Amino acid sequence: MSNVAEFGRDHGLVHEAVVTGRKVGAGQEFWGQLAHNEELFRRLVEMVLISVPITLTSDGTTGEQWISRLEGKGYCVSDYAKFLLRSRAFVPTTGVIYRAPIIKGSEFKDGERLTARIREVAAGRGYATPSPEVACLLREKLSDEELKAMGLWWLVVMHKPISGPDGNPNLLGVFRDCVGRELSAFYGKPDCVWSREGGFAFVVSQEGV
Repeated sequence: MSNVAEFGRDHGLVHEAVVTGRKVGAGQEFWGQLAHNEELFRRLVEMVLISVPITLTSDGTTGEQWISRLEGKGYCVSDYAKFLLRSRAFVPTTGVIYRAPIIKGSEFKDGERLTARIREVAAGRGYATPSPEVACLLREKLSDEELKAMGLWWLVVMHKPISGPDGNPNLLGVFRDCVGRELSAFYGKPDCVWSREGGFAFVVSQEGV
């Protein structure tokens, strides 16, 4: 099953979980089962990606350069996302290592999935506000297939909101649909109510600042 091997090689997360038994406790026998069980693979991908922060490294790419970089690789960048990337609030860094954990929308009850509440829960877990560039790094790192395996349609990066063309606060995020891999923008008002099909990315640490 090639996607299992590719995931383990590219991210190093599934292999670590299997070998160490830290999350699934089974070793080689489990790995053998995983290679022939797509449903088990999907569940493990979701468990590992959600529970283990994703490591990302910045490389000095500006917002304008991200537009060219992503579109050059066949990604979609929405008009709103382009506006945010061209904002002065988008400040690139070089050599910063981010560790980005994800909170799933399904962790919250319907009606309680508000931006302010999500940030409150994240702060309680020791998570910090990420840089907007984390959205671009995540878009390039995660495939739509991995988002699907995680049970997510979209993944919003909970950076400090940036004013969009209509003056409303916006957040950059990753979105999957029939158009293709997309870097999109989402409303980021404190009282905004989100659906359960998405996730929210923060950072637990950043090195090299």
